[in-house]
Amino acid sequence: MKRRHHSKEDYEQALLLRQQGLKHIEISNKLDINIHTIQSWFYLSNKPRCISEAWKKTCKERARNLGEHAKRSQIYLKELTKPEQAYLLGTYMGDGNSYRGFELQVKDINFATYIAELISKVSKTQTKAEKYERKREWGIERGFRVRLSRYDLKDWLEKATENKEKIPALKTKREIWWFLSGFIDSEGSIKRNGNNKLNTNVRIEVSQKGDQILKQIKKVIERIDIHSRVSRDRSDYYKLYIYSKINFKRLLRRGNIRVLYKKDKLAFAVNNGNRGFIRRTRS
Repeated sequence: MKRRHHSKEDYEQALLLRQQGLKHIEISNKLDINIHTIQSWFYLSNKPRCISEAWKKTCKERARNLGEHAKRSQIYLKELTKPEQAYLLGTYMGDGNSYRGFELQVKDINFATYIAELISKVSKTQTKAEKYERKREWGIERGFRVRLSRYDLKDWLEKATENKEKIPALKTKREIWWFLSGFIDSEGSIKRNGNNKLNTNVRIEVSQKGDQILKQIKKVIERIDIHSRVSRDRSDYYKLYIYSKINFKRLLRRGNIRVLYKKDKLAFAVNNGNRGFIRRTRS
């Protein structure tokens, strides 16, 4: 017999047939209801869910809990300024994960604490930077993790960055500077040009397995007059390079770099004369 939810009329009709002296199997065949369901109604005093007071109470509690969860799961973008939203998007595009909401693993405690504050504001849920350890082939990796499960936060992050040509959320130059700062804090590195340890010329380098995101970033930062290049290295990774002392100085002044050692390296390059990248042409 096909399993179905029984109505109040089914239950009342079964009671009437039972009072007329019909057996359980006869009631089951006549009403097309499973014999075990009929027996549970009479032997165990179970009632269909539609008329059970306990089930009605359970349904009310579930509806109330779902309503509270819906309120908790809302994101409050107005709690963040536009530059802070841009910084969060840059962090997500760099090394963030949106499997169930937002997750980021970093090594700098100041950066992790700042991201946790932004996530707490946008979700109105207390979020902290937690320590984590992971076994690697070369040893144990230690760092800090910021994680919050929110599907609406996941949807906002993915929807805001789904356009491969441009990011509609970035409307002003200040927002682009903060977006670039979050991207560099999460995924970028400051490296010296060449192998000479006395060389003070550095570059910003971002590495990705694919070139899609890097080309998207390249188009975005062209709006603030930063010219970068994307190339493929020997290990089949794509890298985005940003050079020039002028770019570093503008980034420190207008951006929001939170990772202290990256900020110190850029400041050292600015104060010690990073002349920038000059492409040599063949004569």
